[in-house]
Amino acid sequence: MGDTTQRHALGRRDLLVGAGGLAAGGAAGWFGRPLAHTRVASPTPSAEAEPAADAAAVRRWATIQPTLAGTTVTRGTGTPAPGLLFSALDTDVHRGVITDDEGEPVWVDTSGADMYDLRVQEYRGEPVLTYVSGLLTDGYGIATGTILDRSYRVLETVHAGNGLSVDLHEFLITAQDTALVTAYPVVPGDLSSVGGPTDGWFIDCHVQEIDIASGALLLDWRASDHLALAESKQAIGDDGRSAASPWDPFHLNSCTVDGDDGLLLSARHTHAVYAIDRSSGAVRWRLGGERSDFEVADDAVFAWQHHAVRSSPTRMTLFDNVSKDGSSPSRGLVLRLDEQAMTATLDHEYRHAGRKGIAMGSMQHLDGGHLLVGWGTGKGLTEFAADGTVVLDIAFDGASYRSFRHEWTGTPARPPAVVARTTAGTPRAYASWNGSTETVSWRFDHGTAQDALTSSVTADRTGFETHVALPTSARWVRAVAIGSDGTELARSAVVRV
Repeated sequence: MGDTTQRHALGRRDLLVGAGGLAAGGAAGWFGRPLAHTRVASPTPSAEAEPAADAAAVRRWATIQPTLAGTTVTRGTGTPAPGLLFSALDTDVHRGVITDDEGEPVWVDTSGADMYDLRVQEYRGEPVLTYVSGLLTDGYGIATGTILDRSYRVLETVHAGNGLSVDLHEFLITAQDTALVTAYPVVPGDLSSVGGPTDGWFIDCHVQEIDIASGALLLDWRASDHLALAESKQAIGDDGRSAASPWDPFHLNSCTVDGDDGLLLSARHTHAVYAIDRSSGAVRWRLGGERSDFEVADDAVFAWQHHAVRSSPTRMTLFDNVSKDGSSPSRGLVLRLDEQAMTATLDHEYRHAGRKGIAMGSMQHLDGGHLLVGWGTGKGLTEFAADGTVVLDIAFDGASYRSFRHEWTGTPARPPAVVARTTAGTPRAYASWNGSTETVSWRFDHGTAQDALTSSVTADRTGFETHVALPTSARWVRAVAIGSDGTELARSAVVRV
């Protein structure tokens, strides 16, 4: 994350760790007598349906409390890669959202927690939803990692070791079911070598590996043991004179596994990527920055970067913020590395519409050769074909630290939600099932008695929340989620109109 990240004072609220607001519970409902069915066309939001989303401005729903700003979706050439899109948008909080290619939510976090790095990973051989949540101050965090199952129930909560807190920048599950996390403790130190006080304070950066099941600390790598303060490109200014205003020389923002015994780290404030020996902690090589071991081609030089990932033995992707003052457009970057000749050259760069992500940002290599660039504070994401052709672009009204595309099947443990109200004399029912990826239509069972719902109205799912008009005789209603094969997936409670 970068220097312009929204600041939240510590103590603003207690440490927030949530399960996306979704608790364990079965899909409840009464499976009673067959109902008479009336098919209606998919409803179009109207002025009368005030809870329905206004895609051009703020989207509000009747069935959940959070609101989201609208998105602008632009289709390019070709077909997007399969899957859904995962972001954590800076709204009232950094709110986790899963959307489709139209920018329409599939899941909206309702916990109220500040959430970062929402994505799908694998744990114990199963796909899981992961994120980091907690408190943010001056661009770093005091947080924990959370793992949810496909019903959005908490499987594991990951804490840092040695008295530290998980930072918001990285939470990566390895093939060994361990977690790689970053931590940002404020420590005293002699800063005179960079023009600061001898009794100064700075933010050190740790990379820790945690056994998820037991919580055991397996690795605790500390940047100041291996990186020189003089490598920093971050001006010290008046920082570093107190623990309340520490200098941030390194700012590690990504950590990935690099081969069998290595790690790959990105440090925004040194403009460098580091290959680390996992056993000894030694720096094998530096790419970029003041002490680069690679000869970097002019068009491959990067600055203030995020999310360095080796996509093959000779290729690396990263998000090149380029500047932190917005003076130049940012880019997704693919570098070609020759570790024999120790050269780094430009394989491809991905820019779009002059977007400037001065902080945050991500780049993901997708199956089929597509690449997804999350623009961070540039407020959006773009999917590119390998040749740089834009396939899909979505503009957000809010930053997202990272954005990803993943295939994901979600079946919420909570039952669907339904709200019924009368608008302009017409009873209406509103239904959603937050996180369901399999619902294609809804059946609204209604009647004059709570235990005798004798008729129904059906409608195609129309975005996150679907609403229909009910007969004026309807006094009670429930919503039934229907799958693609016509089977019932889950039922809501019965509510009064």
